[in-house]
Order: sequence, then structure tokens, then C-alpha cells
Amino acid sequence: MPSSRPSAASAIRRLIRGGLSSLLLALSLAGCATVTPIADGPPPRPETIEALIYQWDQVERKEGPAPAAYRDQYVAALKALSASLAETERWRARAESK
Repeated sequence: MPSSRPSAASAIRRLIRGGLSSLLLALSLAGCATVTPIADGPPPRPETIEALIYQWDQVERKEGPAPAAYRDQYVAALKALSASLAETERWRARAESK
């Protein structure tokens, strides 16, 4: 009569598969942690934000005012972009002063 218990060989295979999976996960995480980010190009300049605001105003004059929800989202996006630019400049200044 066949036993309902798994054999030792199948238990060892499961341990090996689990170990290999853990090893691959650890290697992929270590690889991600050690890769330096690559900048695709220079960051946007503050003039870029001014140009976006000017273009938005032109579109609103031509098409009419956008709904308030769109305006609020646009303002939030511009504030986030501005904060990001300021943080980038602070980071650059710290890096250059070292």
C-alpha cells in the first residue's frame, strides 16, 4: 500500500527549489540595490515651469477655462515639479561642495 507521506527525495527537491528561488530573489534585490541610476538628460529648468504656465494660459484663452478639478491637478503637478527641481538643486550643491 503506498504511503501518504512524501518521500525524502521529494522533500529534498522542494528544499532545493525553494533555496534556488530564494537565491535568485536575493541576487535580483542585491543587483537592484547596487545599480546606480542613470539620468536620461538634464533636469527641467525653472523656465520650463514658466513655459508650461504660459502655454496653459494660452490654451484657456483659446478653448475657455478648464474645469476646476483639472486646474487643481495642474497646480499640484506644477508644485511637485517645482519642489523636485529645488531638491535636485540642493542635491547638486551638496554633491559639488564635497
